[in-house]
Amino acid sequence: MKAIQNYINTKCDLDLTKTRLDVLLEKKENIQRAYIMAGYKNYLKPSSQSFRSKNISLYVRELLDKNPATNQSLIQEIVSARQEIRILEQTLDQMEKILYRMTGISRELFFEVACNGLAPTKAVEKVSEKENVDYRTGWRYYKKIKPQLKKLSEFS
Repeated sequence: MKAIQNYINTKCDLDLTKTRLDVLLEKKENIQRAYIMAGYKNYLKPSSQSFRSKNISLYVRELLDKNPATNQSLIQEIVSARQEIRILEQTLDQMEKILYRMTGISRELFFEVACNGLAPTKAVEKVSEKENVDYRTGWRYYKKIKPQLKKLSEFS
């Protein structure tokens, strides 16, 4: 059951990091929109004249100012969030492979519902047939993992 709990925690961390990245990208877009609305249309062109102007320096300064809470600039936070998402996705792939290799009715049910996306009825049928147990026994095991699946679905 610890493997299932670790999978749930990692999946929740991934969803939270994706939400954080969305917020950071929206903040960056708002900064860009503010400078476009103010009439500073040349801030996107990397010419030497635009870098000398005050308009681009204000835009760049706003992007590079460090957040006191994280001690990183907006650009650094976006890059680190993307790296963290990539690492968490790789970790989840490895965990899914491990869950797939595990035995036991509850672990297989969890894998079928959480990783493969099967409906509970189909998952119980498949696992009951595979493990050669009664259909009712499959539902008993499903009731044991149902709170963990609910917890996982809250973050998805």
